[in-house]
Amino acid sequence: MSLRGDRHEIQKSSRLADHAVKDRENDAPSLSFDRLYVEACLIDPTSLTIRSRHGVTRIEPKVMALLQVLAERPASIWTREEILDRIWPDGDGGDDSLTRLVYLLRKAFSDDHHVSGLIGTISKRGYRLDATVKRAPWQDDKAPAGDDLAPLPYSIAVLPMVMTGDRNDLKLLRDGMTRDLASLLSRVSGLRVAPDSSASYYTDKGFEPAQIARALDVRYLVHTDIAKLGNTVTVRVELADSSNNHLIWSEKYVAEIDHFPEIQDAIALSISTAVSTGVKISWKEQPDRSRPFTVDAYKKVQLAKNLRTNYGPDTAKQIEIVLMEALDLEPGNALAKAELAVQLSQNIVSKWADDEPETKTRANQYIAEALALQPNDPDVIACAGVVSAMFHAPDDAISYLNRAVQMDPSNANAWAVLGWQKCLRHADRSGLDDIRSAESRAPHHPRFGLWATYRCTAHLFMLEHELGEAACRNAIVRTPNYYQPHCSLAWAQVGLGNLDGARTSLQKARKFGDEQIAVRFSEEMRNWSSNSVHRKNIWRVLDQLADLT
Repeated sequence: MSLRGDRHEIQKSSRLADHAVKDRENDAPSLSFDRLYVEACLIDPTSLTIRSRHGVTRIEPKVMALLQVLAERPASIWTREEILDRIWPDGDGGDDSLTRLVYLLRKAFSDDHHVSGLIGTISKRGYRLDATVKRAPWQDDKAPAGDDLAPLPYSIAVLPMVMTGDRNDLKLLRDGMTRDLASLLSRVSGLRVAPDSSASYYTDKGFEPAQIARALDVRYLVHTDIAKLGNTVTVRVELADSSNNHLIWSEKYVAEIDHFPEIQDAIALSISTAVSTGVKISWKEQPDRSRPFTVDAYKKVQLAKNLRTNYGPDTAKQIEIVLMEALDLEPGNALAKAELAVQLSQNIVSKWADDEPETKTRANQYIAEALALQPNDPDVIACAGVVSAMFHAPDDAISYLNRAVQMDPSNANAWAVLGWQKCLRHADRSGLDDIRSAESRAPHHPRFGLWATYRCTAHLFMLEHELGEAACRNAIVRTPNYYQPHCSLAWAQVGLGNLDGARTSLQKARKFGDEQIAVRFSEEMRNWSSNSVHRKNIWRVLDQLADLT
């Protein structure tokens, strides 16, 4: 099958998640995901990068949108009104916002890529892109002729392992190793890694490897199979170039189950070395993974992650039990402690904890122990950020989560929570871009349903009640058995003056809580918004919401 032939047909289905993410908000610009060359630089909207022989620069989503708009009509004048309408179709943008984007775009080109004068200012009219623009065919191995043009950014997906032998015994081990391998590869400088949840989704749907590569917009695929005999595990790995179906590298690893972490590191290092044959990619130092390892505990941590797909009070209780079982098997498992801290903190927020002070003490203890055991593990750091967010410490949350996504850019949940906290703490609308980016890149993630709840409350923290209402309805569709989206919808409706609608929403919320759920929800939102720049206006609406009970 030709990779070029029916690529657009495959991409059409793969972009459905993007349309679901936008739901009824309609506040994100509709722009192409196509790569393009602007003078000596390769522009990749998917990874938000500008690349040249001088290096790679990641820019904000709105800055990329500005560049894409200007590139549609190079050498032509765009009025400020035209640009504002394209980038902020909801009308939230203004002259100051646009001036800031132009400054950041010019700075990225001039400071990092030594290209000046690309964006011209036309007095009293607008802006113009003074550059040659060429579209970048997806299969091109090299840039168009020119010494300054860089090769295409390399991208990869780790397909779920094929299991042989006792499938039930290997499934959780397979899921965990696939996640870990994708996470390790994401720390390779210059390598874009597709979310493992999306790779698993297309594999489970029966897509062929070439179709998966097109749907995920990646070039390289990692194929693995895993077999277990007694205490011995055999892993076979192949790295293939999906553009020509050529096998680049293959290897077999055999080891005792207790040494599995060392196998994962060796595989990731070998793959990165194989990919670097075509481009200069450096392997960054990894966190220490030499701690004692218990395979049954590892499986339970992976099971807890998978359970979050269908979120509700019963599932939350089951996750807590599974993670406690993991710690019984391996008391020093830092990730199990960190994940348990996250679940306990979320139980408090969701009003599912019988004794909130005791539960909070346990959560704080577990996350502190996890950080002491693995202070440089990005998954543990991300968990610390989530716990800080749940316990109304947005500055700590933003600090932890920023560090986590720098170490592991593929952690979609960390991006989603980070964006939510930026909206809460600073009314920073770029946080919505972070949440949407997580949703569009990992629509099959176990926490995907919760991200819509983050997005709707992010709007409400910024007093955007109409946009919040639309996002709340999207959240209800994703998590139909969760009271919080219904309460958030009532919050949005009170803000819009629709008190009858709010009463109806609260009635639905009570089906998943109790008669006082609106009061407790309002108290929790007051606690969160105590750090918001809009707290007075938020509290006024929340007080009205509580009075409806």
